[in-house]
Amino acid sequence: MRANEPDELGLLLRQWPDMEPPPAFEQDVLRRIRLEVGRPRSQGLAAWLPAWLGSPSRLAWAAGTPLALALVAGVVGARALPERRPMSLAPFGSLTVADRGTLTRAYLALAGSTQR
Repeated sequence: MRANEPDELGLLLRQWPDMEPPPAFEQDVLRRIRLEVGRPRSQGLAAWLPAWLGSPSRLAWAAGTPLALALVAGVVGARALPERRPMSLAPFGSLTVADRGTLTRAYLALAGSTQR
């Protein structure tokens, strides 16, 4: 601490009634502050993300951006797909499942031949 700076910590501590700090309390606090300031900070994602998301506006932005991107991707993807024509339905009596050359027709032929 510089000589011309006011003793801010001492002023704050003196404002508390009925409290007497231990001897060398101010020096210990200032030493801890200097050590923390000099310590290198972790730059990993695990340390950065919680600190960054601490603000509600950032949290809303982080949640809203992927949702907006998903919406845009869905709209663009739906517009890029080829147009589908509705499927025409055959009349009920004209099922083509048992036509000649199908697996169902072969099964029906086999089942019909064994029942006789």
